[in-house]
Amino acid sequence: MKYPTSFPVRAVTFVPLLVGISLALAPFAVHAADSPGTLIFQTGFGPDSTGVPSANDPDAWSDITGRDTAFPDRSDWTADLENRVVSENPLIKTGKFRFFYQDKVGTADERYARIVPDPVDPTNPVLEFHIQKGMVDVALPLGRIQADLYGNIGLHEFSLRYRLRLSSSLRVLEEFPTTFHEASSWLTLAEFWNGIPWDKGTTNHGRIGLVLQKKSGVGQPLRFRASAERGVPGRGFGDMWEETAEHFTIPYDRWMTVEFFLKEGPGRALVNGKPTGAEPPPDEAGRYFLAVTPDGGQRVVVFDRRDWTYDWAKPDGKPHHGWMGLNPMKLYTSRKLVDYVRENSGGQPMSVYWDDFELWHGRPTPR
Repeated sequence: MKYPTSFPVRAVTFVPLLVGISLALAPFAVHAADSPGTLIFQTGFGPDSTGVPSANDPDAWSDITGRDTAFPDRSDWTADLENRVVSENPLIKTGKFRFFYQDKVGTADERYARIVPDPVDPTNPVLEFHIQKGMVDVALPLGRIQADLYGNIGLHEFSLRYRLRLSSSLRVLEEFPTTFHEASSWLTLAEFWNGIPWDKGTTNHGRIGLVLQKKSGVGQPLRFRASAERGVPGRGFGDMWEETAEHFTIPYDRWMTVEFFLKEGPGRALVNGKPTGAEPPPDEAGRYFLAVTPDGGQRVVVFDRRDWTYDWAKPDGKPHHGWMGLNPMKLYTSRKLVDYVRENSGGQPMSVYWDDFELWHGRPTPR
């Protein structure tokens, strides 16, 4: 399907959402300060999207080039996605795209990113992230495949739309005996960087995540969890806030349409180093929004949080970084969880699929 590449956004009244209510028809809550939606890039991983083999591992891709000719425009993996000045807002420029596997560790027998046939419709190409084994020759045993879009300039708010499918092999993680909040077990599906900590020219970094999480105990369901962290010198990252969506049941082997919006902004004012002061005006606050529509089901607002999305210790007057680094598609997990899935699902890998991916500046209207 083809959609307009730019359109105005009008302000509407925001109505607080009650946890547990599914909204099939309700639109995004949009404020006057949210930028008009402008499509940057779109793909269905279709015609003429060509995988680039990794130099040290030809069976795993390091990039995608070409153009998805199913769309009339904004579907070229290089000209539209990489190092592109957004014509509707020339202060915004995208960075460099690639697939990253943890410093070239591992082989395609252990992990890969590729365009493959849709498990439901073999005529439909989709992107698969596939991890069979955790990597061992790194300091922290893990499995990692991620799409990087790094070096973005002036991107202070953005939206993603895509379809997501979690393989049924992940269901066995509900039997994992402990929570995923331990240092040895985690599973991340997306991550966004406000400032890049490995760039020595920036400070006051922020990190926003979308992860899978479970409570301790056998038989506890997987849930989506949103989180915001700030860089703490000498200590890595420290929590600013997190929220778990207990009201949404994650399906397996079923496509879901995902709508995501992230806006740079503050939360409550700090009082003695804690965010307990006055709230900022709604149209100035940071925002994390996620809605999910499982195929054949209702649209559910999973998260709609106005809170800090950059480091709250950033000095007043210091320019904001914007979202310099995006990992919009990610399968990053501990070796312990990779091994648990393989050993308890008859040798199956962790597999996550993506389709119909769109990147926007600002807020697109709902369909």
